[in-house]
Amino acid sequence: MNLVELKLEELISKNIDSISGRTTGQNYAQDKKIMDSIDSTKYVIIISPKIKAINDSFIKGFFSEVFKKYRTKEKVQEKFTVQGEAYFVDLFNKNFSILESISNS
Repeated sequence: MNLVELKLEELISKNIDSISGRTTGQNYAQDKKIMDSIDSTKYVIIISPKIKAINDSFIKGFFSEVFKKYRTKEKVQEKFTVQGEAYFVDLFNKNFSILESISNS
């Protein structure tokens, strides 16, 4: 199983310290070819202290296709680990619960 680090710091700049937008999330997942390699890969999402905010819409956009495939929070968490401040880990977990509900409704 391959291990890939996804450094969200790539999405910010000197003047912008937050990440938002469903389209941004979808595009980042496509750029990283998440769905092409997900069966043989585990991912570590690294949230740098330079990032001050991540909007729910980014997370939903990034994980929309992942939840269509795996459908449950537990299965997604087998593939993705979030490293960063506890607030951000909780934010991802909250969104995983929401996406699980949506994908199973």
